[in-house]
Amino acid sequence: MAGVRYEQDDPRLWSVFNKNKELSEKLAGNITIVFVPRLAKLIPKLSGWGELMDLVKDMRSITLGHVDQHKKSFPENGVPRDFMDAYIKEIEATTDPDSSFYKDNGIRSLAAVVGDLFAAGFETVTLTLSWAVLYLSTFQEVQKKLQEELDSVVGRNRYPTLADRPLLPYVVDQSCQALLYGTHVKLCRIKEYAVASVEHFLNDVFMSTSEFLREANVDIWVSIDEFVKPHVKIVMDFF
Repeated sequence: MAGVRYEQDDPRLWSVFNKNKELSEKLAGNITIVFVPRLAKLIPKLSGWGELMDLVKDMRSITLGHVDQHKKSFPENGVPRDFMDAYIKEIEATTDPDSSFYKDNGIRSLAAVVGDLFAAGFETVTLTLSWAVLYLSTFQEVQKKLQEELDSVVGRNRYPTLADRPLLPYVVDQSCQALLYGTHVKLCRIKEYAVASVEHFLNDVFMSTSEFLREANVDIWVSIDEFVKPHVKIVMDFF
């Protein structure tokens, strides 16, 4: 988003990670803040609202620091380097006072969007990529096929782009398969849940969200552990 890469042991990265984790825990464990925010504001110390706002301000301060750096180093040719540059360019081009991109509103919106994307994707993206690498290490024949397709279409002198996507069916299929193989969502407990096509209720049933994916299309998932039709059209239609 900001074109900045941190090493895994960088203390600045871990500071952001810990703040994001603490923020998530406070939201998840505090019913008052989530469901009755007005009441939480009236008793900030008791409800934890004050601590929550301090964390939000810290996260926003980090984001705004990157925004300031991008504004100072914005390319003279006007070509955005990353998401943050593109957003800043839109802010500077906006003249409608009612727009969310207008001046200070735009900066606040940018900070909010970056915060949302970062908070939502920090752990999930990391885990997904880590498991994808583990799968490739385990199934080296798949890794070899992926490399062969990438070499034949993209080569080794440039990065792949979205324009290459239609020409990389195996890469697309395996990317989808890494997501379909399992779920990062915890097991869901379904209590008295009515299934549309069944005339009865299910009580005390435990169900993994990955089971819904497997049962959603029998052409793709015939057996639990085997992805039998790695074909781009089927996968794209499925989503």
